[in-house]
Amino acid sequence: MSFDLCNKGDFFQLNNTYSEKGFRERYTKEHVIKVCKWYQERYGKINSIKLKEVLGDKVKIFRYKVHRDKSDFPQEIRIHLNSVDQVYHVSSKIFWSDHYYKRNEYAELSIRSKSDISDKRKKELELFALKSDDKCERKSMPIINEENTEYRSFRKGWIPLMLTECDSIKEKNGKIRKLRFEQYLSDDVYGRVYRFLAYFENLTKPSEIRIYASIKDKYRGIFVVDRWYSRYLEFEKAKKRSEKDLKNKLKTVKRL
Repeated sequence: MSFDLCNKGDFFQLNNTYSEKGFRERYTKEHVIKVCKWYQERYGKINSIKLKEVLGDKVKIFRYKVHRDKSDFPQEIRIHLNSVDQVYHVSSKIFWSDHYYKRNEYAELSIRSKSDISDKRKKELELFALKSDDKCERKSMPIINEENTEYRSFRKGWIPLMLTECDSIKEKNGKIRKLRFEQYLSDDVYGRVYRFLAYFENLTKPSEIRIYASIKDKYRGIFVVDRWYSRYLEFEKAKKRSEKDLKNKLKTVKRL
């Protein structure tokens, strides 16, 4: 429970019988408190924790399913033991899956049928996209609360950030002329992605407005990619590719 109490007096004590020296050197009291606070600020306190699986024979991984009070999806904490049952590592996943994912593995998004989304929800998503990236006025911004938005996004004071981003996009791309819901993706364990084909007045080719949501469909983030790509790309890859494509287009225009 030391990764949840965030109190110096509640820090667990591990000696050389139960943990490796390297682990004790890495997981100092200060480090554990820092990690604990990071999770609490974003996902809340632990409501329940349950051992679900033990992997391995000599070297073991104990998988714990964790529910936090500000998160609408379970997470995972892993305790790693060496061949003499000493703790040598603690790791986590921000989502729980019955399938075991390695450290740098994540559940893959796959394209789902748009018919899985109700017409009402499609309209809500469209209005959310329009209000987030069109008028750029506080009174016109979408309603953000703990009912429809993931806590870690809501807690940061999302609206001021959205206003700043909206102004930047509007200055560069102009107003939205047309918007169309084009694609829905999900990984079934952590999140969803809604992709809108967007036409801005200052761009000749379509762009993308992308809405991220939790698996329970609470808003997580909204981003603009200046070029639309029919194949889904991770946001950073899509952003870099669009920047490169637009830069190359400007060079071509200058040469002409």
